[in-house]
Amino acid sequence: MFVEISDLTNKEKHMLPNCFRIILVMMYLLVIGVKAQEKQTDDEIKVMQACLGYLDGLYQGDSSLIKKYVRPNLHKFGYIRSKETGGHIPYRNITYKEMIDYSKMVDSVDTLKKTGEVRRAVVLDISNHIAAAKVEAWWGTDYILLSRQDDYWIIDQVIWEQQ
Repeated sequence: MFVEISDLTNKEKHMLPNCFRIILVMMYLLVIGVKAQEKQTDDEIKVMQACLGYLDGLYQGDSSLIKKYVRPNLHKFGYIRSKETGGHIPYRNITYKEMIDYSKMVDSVDTLKKTGEVRRAVVLDISNHIAAAKVEAWWGTDYILLSRQDDYWIIDQVIWEQQ
């Protein structure tokens, strides 16, 4: 249904400029929201790159990816399945050096390289300087905490649980 301006009352005619202002404000807020979403999307991509780089470093034996996406003072610990009880028990800390050594070992033995294995990452949350992600891998599930370093994200902590 279309309304002619001539059919409007004087009061309705005076409200028209306010309606246009409201529409302009809404359009402005929409543009700001889209810009904010673009920034978030850029960060999500970079967090995903770090998480998948971490997996590929371990899956493909590429220690350069571990060096790029994992902080040398990494804190990684988790829980393995107990053969006796079937439940999970704490496992020792895994160091950055052990991750590098593992990736080099995988690189030297082609049969250890993982292809077609579970390789998923989901960004859970991103703030200005910190982010959280969930990674699913052949060994189980990792929850990862990352921090922003200039224009990229690096993994600081990993807690994992064996399948």
